[in-house]
Amino acid sequence: MKEVKNDFFALIKYALDNQKYNKVINDADKLFQMANDAGVAGLIYQTLVKENIEQDSYHKFEKAFYLFTKKDVITNLDILEISELFSNNQIKHIFLKGSFLKQIYPESYMRLMGDIDVLVSEEDLPKASKVFAEYGYKHFLTNQSHTCYISNRKTLIEVHGSLNSEDTDRYTKFLKRTWEEVYQISDYRYELNPEYNLVYLLIHLVKHLNSSGIGVRSVLDIGIFVNYFYDNLNEEKLMMFLQETKLELFFKNMLWLNEKCFGFDFSKYLEGFNQDESFLEEVTDYIILSGVHGFGKDFNRFTPRITSHVRKANNSRKGKFKHLIVTIFPSKKSMLPSYRYLNKYPFLLPWAWISRWTKLVFKNPKRTLHKSKKLFIEKKPIEDIVNLYDRLGV
Repeated sequence: MKEVKNDFFALIKYALDNQKYNKVINDADKLFQMANDAGVAGLIYQTLVKENIEQDSYHKFEKAFYLFTKKDVITNLDILEISELFSNNQIKHIFLKGSFLKQIYPESYMRLMGDIDVLVSEEDLPKASKVFAEYGYKHFLTNQSHTCYISNRKTLIEVHGSLNSEDTDRYTKFLKRTWEEVYQISDYRYELNPEYNLVYLLIHLVKHLNSSGIGVRSVLDIGIFVNYFYDNLNEEKLMMFLQETKLELFFKNMLWLNEKCFGFDFSKYLEGFNQDESFLEEVTDYIILSGVHGFGKDFNRFTPRITSHVRKANNSRKGKFKHLIVTIFPSKKSMLPSYRYLNKYPFLLPWAWISRWTKLVFKNPKRTLHKSKKLFIEKKPIEDIVNLYDRLGV
């Protein structure tokens, strides 16, 4: 595992530096699974030396690369189209997360995206909906934090009226200032100021750590961002934001991980800061296992949620019970993707629960039983992750 992990991190570093990795790859199947779970398989392909890796795995990386580049072309076209539609209709907008980050990677294809996140003002949400309807974008769902559409190129678009959501309540005051922290790049297109954008990305990572997990790509995003803006970040302003959100320790840990894993130099922010090697192994093992948004092949996606409930309750038994109740009786927001009628008839939530239980029990009982077993995690693993999160500064 350790040799594969070292190859994995080295390959990412070499890919970012546009260099070939000349070492022979011994466990190529495991390496591909690791890279695929992390959402970076297509990024790695061009740094591989064909003769130094088992050929079936090489072709898997090659296929991933072509999927990355195809997705990149489609996504870039959709971003341009959305920006043009919004600008023509006088809708101020900001592209978020991956839609912004792909611009600052060495090559935009390297930052694979699942969807496009775009922020408009709350008063412009109806106008954005009307524009999308006129141009054939299909409405998918609406929940408390965003409205989803499918573009004509089949890309999922999430339109936000605010950066805040029920999962980021502790940062509400900070996230309410979004439109005070922007700069204009065209008539109606804006971008977040880099200090504010960086802290928003950290908040988003904390959200996923508490709800599903983060993979290596999410950690790399922070390294890419800080490296790109390294000489232009207002340190005083950034530190003020980090102190306000209580994310200074988490920020330093993310930079420390990027230094250790990918060779970035962030000494300006890490003077006097260090963690021991055993913590490095523990954190990287957990992040690799997790995969992007907790979709790692061997990862239990219930673990972060249970951990979050245990931390809030400060009691293992109470936290596990709370998670069990939330799992059996999900919120309306969680149910909306499958039961869209809740948008119009929220009082039918109990009926949606019954429908869901019936479907889970009778449609695929083996899968349901398998997932149910994952709800019951021993106390020790949860305590280990609680300690890990505490040390990370989450």
